[in-house]
Amino acid sequence: MGYSKCVLAVAVLGSFCSYSGAADDDMVIEEIIVTAQKREQSIQEVPIAVSAFDNVFIEEAGVDDVLELQFFVPGLTVYNNQSPAQTNFNIRGVGTAGNSLSLESSVGIYVDGVYRSRQTSAIGDLVDIERLEVLKGPQGTLFGKNTASGAVQFLTTAPRMDASEGYIEVQGGNEGYTNVKASFNVPVSDHAAIRLSGGATQRDGYVDNVVTGSALNERDRMALRAQLLVDITDTLSMRLIVDHSRLDEKCCSASNSLDGPGDSIANFLAAGGALPPTSKLANVSYVLPVEALGGVVVSAANLHADQTAMNIDPFGDIEESGFSAEFRWELASNMTFTSVTAFRSYESTNFIDADFTSLDTLSASAGEADQDTFTQEFRIDGTFGDSANYVVGVYYFDQELENWTTLQLGTMANLLLTGGLTNGQLVGGAPVCAFLGISDICDNPAFTSGGASDNYSTQDQTSWAAFGQIDFNLTDSLQATLGLRYLDEEKKMNVLFTETEFNPVWDAFTPLSPFVPDVDNVTFDDSEVTGTAKLAYSVNDAVMTYVSFGRGYKSGGTNIDRISPATGAPLLFDPEISDSWEIGMKADFLDRRLRMNAALYTVDFEDFQANTFVGTGFVLQNAGEIQSTGLEVDVQALLTRWLTATGGFAKVDAEYDSFVGGSCIRTPYGSEPDRSKANYPSVCDATGNTVASTPEWTYFLSLAGDRQLSSGATVYGRFDMHWRDDNPSGTDNDPNKEADSYALANVHLGYRTTDERWQISVWAKNVFDEDYRHGAFNSVIREGSLSSYHTEPRTIGLTVRANFD
Repeated sequence: MGYSKCVLAVAVLGSFCSYSGAADDDMVIEEIIVTAQKREQSIQEVPIAVSAFDNVFIEEAGVDDVLELQFFVPGLTVYNNQSPAQTNFNIRGVGTAGNSLSLESSVGIYVDGVYRSRQTSAIGDLVDIERLEVLKGPQGTLFGKNTASGAVQFLTTAPRMDASEGYIEVQGGNEGYTNVKASFNVPVSDHAAIRLSGGATQRDGYVDNVVTGSALNERDRMALRAQLLVDITDTLSMRLIVDHSRLDEKCCSASNSLDGPGDSIANFLAAGGALPPTSKLANVSYVLPVEALGGVVVSAANLHADQTAMNIDPFGDIEESGFSAEFRWELASNMTFTSVTAFRSYESTNFIDADFTSLDTLSASAGEADQDTFTQEFRIDGTFGDSANYVVGVYYFDQELENWTTLQLGTMANLLLTGGLTNGQLVGGAPVCAFLGISDICDNPAFTSGGASDNYSTQDQTSWAAFGQIDFNLTDSLQATLGLRYLDEEKKMNVLFTETEFNPVWDAFTPLSPFVPDVDNVTFDDSEVTGTAKLAYSVNDAVMTYVSFGRGYKSGGTNIDRISPATGAPLLFDPEISDSWEIGMKADFLDRRLRMNAALYTVDFEDFQANTFVGTGFVLQNAGEIQSTGLEVDVQALLTRWLTATGGFAKVDAEYDSFVGGSCIRTPYGSEPDRSKANYPSVCDATGNTVASTPEWTYFLSLAGDRQLSSGATVYGRFDMHWRDDNPSGTDNDPNKEADSYALANVHLGYRTTDERWQISVWAKNVFDEDYRHGAFNSVIREGSLSSYHTEPRTIGLTVRANFD
C-alpha cells in the first residue's frame, strides 16, 4: 500500500498530517481535528486563524523545541533574552517581554487545557505531544486568560486502553548534543490505562566566554509525565496527569554588535576623550574605557566569532511541577460536561552579569521566583438539533507569586559611574553631606564595592470568569458565532525596595535608587467583558470564507523593578485591551489536492504594556496604542503521491499609534538624533515607530516526500526553508539595532522498516550555518554601544527510534 505524508503549515490555518491511500483518487489532504473552540472540529471548518501540528510532523520535521515552531508559523516569534526564564512569544507582531514577572503574557500558554502563567513553561522539549495548536488573534471568549494576541495549546498523547505500545528515541549530534525520549502505554484493565513519558537533552555551549573559559548557551533539560485514564462508567471518564520538568543551563550570552567610546581606547579618543555617564550625575566623565581599565572587549568586528567577554557566566535554573484532573461526563447524547482542576508550582533562579562586560562592575544580578497556581474550569458543550453548537462554562484562577532580585556593585562600579569620586566630591563637600545626613559616608566612594539593592515582591491574585459561545446555522451555507466572557480580576501586591546603605547619590543610578517608593498592600481590582462575533459562509463544500471580530484582555498590575520617577512611569499599569477584525478564506481545490488559505486582519491594542530597556534598567508602563495589520497566505499542493510542497508568508505592519515613553536613539555616539534634547534623555516619544522584534515579511517553503521500496520499507525526506525580513530590535527604531534579514534551512532524511518498528534518520538544522543575531539593546554603562544575543549555529545529527507494541 502506498504511503505519503502531507505537510500543511498555514499562516491562517495550518496542519501537518499523514495520509495513506491505495488509489490516486484517494490522494487528498486529510482532515485534521482540532479543539480551538473547546470542542472537536475539522480545522477547515473553524473560522479562526489556527495552525496545528501533529506528532508525525513534530517527529519528521525534527521540531524538538517550541523555539523551532516559529520556523513553520509566519507571524509567530519566540526567543530568549538574558536567561531561559525570559522567554517571549509574539503573534502578529505583538507579545510581552519576559523580563519582568510583573507582566503576564499577551500570548496564553495552555497544556492539556491548563493555563501556564509563565511563558518559560513552553520552552522545554516536546515529549510525547499528540498535537500543538497556535491560535492567532485575541481568544478572549473560550480561553480568556491573557490571550490578547493569541494562544498556544500543547495537547499531550493520552493513554490508550486498547493496546500496549511505546517508543524509545535517541539522538546524537555535534556540539555534544544528546537527546533521549521515551513513552510507554500500558492498559491495566479494560477500563483503565497508564502512560509514562519522559525526555532529557544535553548539549555543550557554543559561545566561548573568553574571561571565564566557559562555554555558554548550553542545553540541560529533562521532563517526566505520568498519566492515568479511567472509564469510571460508560459515560464518565477521568484523566489524571502528573508532570515534572527541570532546566539548568548557562544561558544566554550577548556581545557587541556596535562598538562605542566606552569600549576601546581608539573609540574613546575619537569621541574626544570624554563621555557622559549612564547615571544622572552632572559634570562627570568616564576616566577610561573598558579596554584601558584592563577589561577584555569582544568587538563588533568579531560579532560572528561566537565569543563573549563577561566575568560572570549567566545561568538559569527552572523547576516546574503540576497535577491536573480532567473529568468528562456525557450527560446526554448531545451534551458533555467537562471539569479540569490543576495545581502548579514554578520555581526559578537566575544569575546574570548585569553589565555584560569583563570588568567587575555590577558583579551580580540574581533573581528567584516562586509561584503556586490553582485553576478550575467547568464547562458544558453540546448541540441543539442540527442547527447549533454551544459551549458554556466558568473559570477560576488563584495564584501566589513571590519574587526577589538583587543587584550588587563590584570593584569597578565607582570608577565607571563617577570617575572614582567620593560622595563628598559629588555633592559639594562636608556641609552638604551633613545636610543630607550622610556625613558618615561622605569620604567613601559614591558606589562602594559590595553595596547592593534588593527588590522583594509578593502578589496574591484571584480571577474568575463566566463564558459562553454558540454557533448556529442561519442558512445551509451561513453560520453565525457569538461569544461573551465576563471576567473579574483582583491582585494584592507588595513591593519592598531596600539598599545596603542610604545614599542619596545612588539615585543617580536608578537600579540602586533609595527614593523609588515601595508598594504597600496595593489592590488592583478590575472587571471586563470580552467576546467574539463571526460570520462564516460556505461557498461550496470546499470553500469557506469568514469575517470575525474578537476582543482580548490582559490584566494590569504593579512594577516590581525600580523605575525612576523621572521617567514618568507610574507604579501601577493598566490592563491591556485588544480588538481584532479579520477576513479569511479556507479553500480546497483540485479534489482536495491543493489548499489555499488567506487572512487579512487588523488588531488595535489599547494601553499596551511595554517594558522598555533604557540602558540602566527597564521602564514598565502602558505604551498607549498599537495597531497591527497584516496579510497571511499559505498554499499546499500534493504534487504526486510521494511529494508535497507547502509555502506561506506573512506581512506584519505593527507600529505604535501612541507611545510617549519609549527609549531614545543613543548611537552613534556624538551625533545621536536625541542627543540635542534637554538633559540627553533616556525616554523619548516613540509614536509612529515599528514595534520591536517584528519583521515586516516572513516566508517559508517546505518540500516533503517519501517512497515505498520494493521490500516494503520506506525512505522519506524533507527540506524546510524559512526567511525573515530585517527586524527592528528596539522601540526607538535605532537603525543600528536593526537585525539583518536571514534565511534558515533544515534537511531531514530517513528510513523506516516495513513493520515501522525501526526508524533511522540523519538531519541538519541551519544547514548553511547562517550566523545572525537578535535582541539588540543599549549596552549597560557603555554609552553609545550596542549588544546583541547569539543564536544557534549549524547542528547535524542522527536519530534512531524504536517503536513497540
